[in-house]
Amino acid sequence: MIFVRKISKSSVILFSIVSILFLSKIVKIPILNADNKDEIISKETEEIKEPLFSESNELDDESDQYSDLSSDSSEVQHEICNFLSYDVKKIFNSIDNKKASGIFNDLDSIYKRLVEKYENSEHLQNLADLSVLSLFINSGLVDNEKFSASEIISRILDNYKNITKSKYDSGKYSIMEKDSLAFSETGKKTDSCSPESVISLASDKMLNNYPIKYDGKILVSLEDLFNISETPYDIEYMDNNSTIVIKLRKNKVLEIESGNNEAFLNDNRKVMNNPVLNVQGVVYVSVDLAKSLGCQIIECNDSVVIF
Repeated sequence: MIFVRKISKSSVILFSIVSILFLSKIVKIPILNADNKDEIISKETEEIKEPLFSESNELDDESDQYSDLSSDSSEVQHEICNFLSYDVKKIFNSIDNKKASGIFNDLDSIYKRLVEKYENSEHLQNLADLSVLSLFINSGLVDNEKFSASEIISRILDNYKNITKSKYDSGKYSIMEKDSLAFSETGKKTDSCSPESVISLASDKMLNNYPIKYDGKILVSLEDLFNISETPYDIEYMDNNSTIVIKLRKNKVLEIESGNNEAFLNDNRKVMNNPVLNVQGVVYVSVDLAKSLGCQIIECNDSVVIF
């Protein structure tokens, strides 16, 4: 009996050893010794880190799936995309880069202006959203029914217009509205324009003269344009007041002429959306002239934001 028990114990021990060796081949249980201990621990650490890293990437991909652009996109596209709201990022990333190549220069100049003046401002996202959506809509790159881009634009603009209107004294506002309406009745291409349709984000900047529309485009007085753009200037009238020479900062000279839609900035020709108009002694210019003064403009929904 004693002999049998010893055999049995030995058998059990032998069986256990064989089983461990067999299982170690299947599940690759490392057998440590002084020579390979560090190597095995290092490999095990890598095996542990790898799935955690992959999981982190998957989470990042999910949260940033609308902020990532294709590899051939410019750095500016990446940066301006980071400014956008969630819904507009989806629209931005739906655009075919090849079709949108024509507006990348506009995006570049908009980005530079946003960083220069509004990077730490509450206006940053709204301006980025408006800029991108208006460019895409005007270029026919957005399926509005699918993305409701116009609804996003209207929501932002309505908020800005309400803020702008609140700046005006009620009496002053009524007079400006009435005068703009009177102008609309003077010709086939003339139309009225409410004061809050011209939006300046500076809290103390508003129009002194009523805005107008000509041939579907907004015009503001030359005085108001320089006030809103915060550009110091000195004006000289020539040729019976038909030619206006405007001296700007950094030795720049801007020349415009009544009835002409061409402007010359240091002899460089700029074509404006509308000709310069003289309305009851007040010189009106197209709002896109603000670009020559270093500003950006967003024209959409019969409104313009100058920033």
